Amino acid sequence: MKISEEYRMKLDTTLGALRTDRYPWWHVWRELAEYYIPKRYIWLSSKNEQRRYVGKNGTILDGTGTKAGRVLAAGMMNGITSPSRPWFKLRVPGYEDEVDHDARMWLDEVERRMLQIMAESNFYNSLALTYIDLVFFGSAAQLIYEDEESVIRCYNNALGEYYLGQDDRHVVNIFVVSFRSKVHKSFRMGVENVSGQWRTISNSAAHIASTMSISYT
Repeated sequence: MKISEEYRMKLDTTLGALRTDRYPWWHVWRELAEYYIPKRYIWLSSKNEQRRYVGKNGTILDGTGTKAGRVLAAGMMNGITSPSRPWFKLRVPGYEDEVDHDARMWLDEVERRMLQIMAESNFYNSLALTYIDLVFFGSAAQLIYEDEESVIRCYNNALGEYYLGQDDRHVVNIFVVSFRSKVHKSFRMGVENVSGQWRTISNSAAHIASTMSISYT
């Protein structure tokens, strides 16, 4: 769906406000990433630093903290959402004693199918990264999209890529992602949402190496 110029300007204003609100935490997250998991959080570095990034971090002299965090994340994975056993039950809140046999059969079948879809997709691999983010930073994002091959496909946006906003009840009601991507990969979001400049580049060989900035909510 193509968005209007007015709506795009509104989104830009929202993104600017969220970026200003998040900025004090940016330095805290960057320091944590530098000492624990720098390879995943290259988005917390500047553009110049990203270009100079070589994959080795001299700040980490001992990996004890990183290993401890990964052990904790693995414990959360196995203890809360273990892939080897059912970890949730579908019920109708407030009507547990009034649900008839047919309704219970339906709930059990939906539950079985949900567990099967999770097991056959990348849900649990994605969830493992979610727990690592929660352990080291206390914040994580997991996006679940429909997928033609595996029903669902999960994506983990790294800290520094996304922004969160809350309503008056302190419930998260705004989620904005801002990142860089190869031009040819970006067209899955809709050709009509890409500027004419990038449409032209996509028709040439340059689109393989060219990258563009993307923000969506």
